[in-house]
Amino acid sequence: PSAGADAAFRRVIELAPHQAEGYAALAQVQMFPGRDQQEAVALARTAVQLAPTAAHHHIFATACWNAGDPASSLVALEQALRLDPANGRYRDDYFRVRQSFQPLQP
Repeated sequence: PSAGADAAFRRVIELAPHQAEGYAALAQVQMFPGRDQQEAVALARTAVQLAPTAAHHHIFATACWNAGDPASSLVALEQALRLDPANGRYRDDYFRVRQSFQPLQP
């Protein structure tokens, strides 16, 4: 992602701090490898707080997973599925994260 996208989304947040979209978009930029994963989590959490949509819960779940927090990721995916139970991507991600909690079989 370009520095321009980062700056543009930060400007969106500055201009509309009570709108979730800027936080969600910047969270997705921050999820790229080499970027600030903890900031991605914080931004995605803010998006969920401002507008608790299924999509925002999914972004938060992905940010948590990338930051090494599968438990929070699973909770967020459960919420995304409650809001949008027909979404195959959310369901696939939920089962992938849930599997990470299964003990390894000998």
